[in-house]
Amino acid sequence: MKIVLLLALSFFFVPGTKGQTETIFYDHPGNSRNIAGQPGIEARNVLQSFPIYNEKQPFSGRPAPLNIFYHTRNALQQLIDTGNYFSEKGLNEQALNYYNEALKICYYHPDYLSTLAVVYNNMAISFDALGNYRSAATAFTDALTFAERYPSSKISKSEILQNLAGIFTKLGQYDKASSYLDNIEAGADWNLQAAVLNNKGAIETTRQRLEAGKRYFEASLLITRQHKITNPEAELNLANIYFLQQEPGKAISLLTDLMQQNNLSGDNKIAAALLLGQIFKRRKQYESAKSYLLEALKKSKELNLAEKQLKLEAELAGLYEQTGDFEQSLSHQKAYNLLKDSMDNKEISLNINLLETAYRTAEKDKALLQQKLQLAEQDNFLKKKNNYIIIAFVLVIILGILLLLLVKQSRQKQTIFNKQIGLYQQQQAIEELKAIIKGEEQERERLARNLHDGIGGMLVAAKLNLGAVKEVYPQHPAKAKIDDVMNLLQNTSSEIRRTAHNLMPEILTRTSLQDAIEIYCDELNANGSLDMDIQFQGDFAWLQNSAELLIYRIIQELVQNVVKHAGADYMALLLRAYNQELSITIEDNGIGFEQKEQHQGFGLYSLRQRVAALRGEISIMSAPGRNTTIFIVFDKEKLIALS
Repeated sequence: MKIVLLLALSFFFVPGTKGQTETIFYDHPGNSRNIAGQPGIEARNVLQSFPIYNEKQPFSGRPAPLNIFYHTRNALQQLIDTGNYFSEKGLNEQALNYYNEALKICYYHPDYLSTLAVVYNNMAISFDALGNYRSAATAFTDALTFAERYPSSKISKSEILQNLAGIFTKLGQYDKASSYLDNIEAGADWNLQAAVLNNKGAIETTRQRLEAGKRYFEASLLITRQHKITNPEAELNLANIYFLQQEPGKAISLLTDLMQQNNLSGDNKIAAALLLGQIFKRRKQYESAKSYLLEALKKSKELNLAEKQLKLEAELAGLYEQTGDFEQSLSHQKAYNLLKDSMDNKEISLNINLLETAYRTAEKDKALLQQKLQLAEQDNFLKKKNNYIIIAFVLVIILGILLLLLVKQSRQKQTIFNKQIGLYQQQQAIEELKAIIKGEEQERERLARNLHDGIGGMLVAAKLNLGAVKEVYPQHPAKAKIDDVMNLLQNTSSEIRRTAHNLMPEILTRTSLQDAIEIYCDELNANGSLDMDIQFQGDFAWLQNSAELLIYRIIQELVQNVVKHAGADYMALLLRAYNQELSITIEDNGIGFEQKEQHQGFGLYSLRQRVAALRGEISIMSAPGRNTTIFIVFDKEKLIALS
């Protein structure tokens, strides 16, 4: 990430005002100029692959043919890295050309908008290095805007706020600079906390509030020393405070220790040497002063730090003037003037180039706008044509949907009609079944009455006549036979009466279905030869008389089959009403039978007919020598419909 070191101490000597110093901002240490976050750039390798690069003859003021980068996969990254390379070499005009091209790519490709914060920040650093502070302030403000809009940017909001504070300090807007520092949220970042304190101290020092600045610098150093972090910027600024407060001994001690650090950057070495040169110059230790100032000048030329060179040339001109070496003083004064003119001309040339670039960009934008207008007109025509096609297509789809709906509606009507026919047929079948059941019950009633009133009466009469004969001939030899006949007539009469009652079970009108079944089973098993287990589960109150009678008849048939044919000594009967079903289960431990012969028995045939009449289902499980289980189930709604 390219971050300008805005707090780098530099002492600007103005001819005629000796010893005046200027404190500028440092950013917090540890940042590099690489968008990818790596410790260096490979722009040199990138440039060496193109014929425009020549290390011995660097780029001129004319922008290089930047379109060479557009065929690469990482064009934006290479443009930024190349700009960073030239910026580090002090060739900020060339750096700005590459940053400007990077801006175009960002704006033309929405996916790269999050990189705008980095590009604007790097441009601002180059403007600052060229002394164009107002342009730097504008670029830093744009960088802050895009960093807030795109939190995923490779540069943090805190770094940009520090850079803005440094620029506004240079512009003399100290309150604004302080407000930017107050908006920084350092949290647990000790480097950032120390940097903010250092920057606030620099503002106070620039405003000649030396004690306040000193407290900030000492607090910054306290944090970094507690966490074993290097903080050369705070040490340089504190040494400057000592120098301004006429405590050169403390300043020399602090700066000497600082110069011994192996990892001290070149920029900080220049600042330390410059301050030591000023201190020894004030103490009239001219040889020591000259040694430090010349060392700093050499280093600033190696790093292409024009502003530092300008200040050092002025300091050396004043030093040689004080020592009486007017030839060297004049030489450094001329170097100062030439460098100053060159910097001014570069700024003018840069502004002209920027204006020319802006004009060319505007012309390109105008041409692009005209092209976009033509494309928009063509697109509008195509859209109208496509709209007509779409409308026609939609109409066809709507007609198709309407046709499908009509077909579907017709089919639904047919389905409903078929269902209605089916329901009508079912109703007719139910009515027919009701009529059959009613006819059967009427026939049963007639048979029961004939048996009870006709045959039953005749048997009673026969018994009475035999009784009269027995009374007339009490000593008749056939008296024993007469008694047998009378007993037979009595049993026959009882059987006929019981059969009549079964054919017309008036008991269902007096008791519940469960009680009627239990009474019937008890009468049928009067001799106790069969162990019966009878159970009822559920509510049977919903059964109407006709359905109740049919269930009773079926159970009669089942129990009679067990008693007459099974040869069993145990029978279990379960009548269960659950959810929407009514089921009958009967099981015995009798002799069983072959199911393929079951159709031969009248009882089972009758049973199947009754179940089918009630639209139920019957399942019979039996085999010779094994138990017999019969399961019958009816649908509740169908039973109700038959009622």
